[in-house]
Amino acid sequence: MLLNHDSKTPQPPELIAPIEIAGGVSGLQKHLVKLAEKNRGLDHAALKRLFDEHQVVIAVWESPDRVPGPGFLTLKGAGYLLAQAKRGPKKIRATMTAFQANSREHAEILQQAFKEKELCIE
Repeated sequence: MLLNHDSKTPQPPELIAPIEIAGGVSGLQKHLVKLAEKNRGLDHAALKRLFDEHQVVIAVWESPDRVPGPGFLTLKGAGYLLAQAKRGPKKIRATMTAFQANSREHAEILQQAFKEKELCIE
C-alpha cells in the first residue's frame, strides 16, 4: 500500500547542494556579501526558514570602524565546520547563507534570536 500524501502537510525542505567557492578568503567574503544582499528585507519567518535549511549561516554588515569592508559573525555552523576540519578533508562541504545586519550589535541580536546548540569541539 502506498502512503497517502496530503499536499497541505508541511514537507521537509529540499537539501540545498553545497557549492565550491574559488578565490580563498576574498572569494568567500564576496560570496557572503552577495548572499546577504539577496536576503535583505526578508521577514523573520523567511529568515528562520533559511536558518533552518542551511548548515552555516553568517551575518554580514558594513563595518566603518574597521579597515573598509564588511564585518562577519557566524550565527550557525561554527561547530559543524570545525568538526569537518578536524576530520582532515581537503574540501569542506556545507550549505551556506548570509543575513544582512545593520551593525555588529544587530548581528549579535540575530545570533541570540536564532540561537542553536553548536557542536562541542574538544
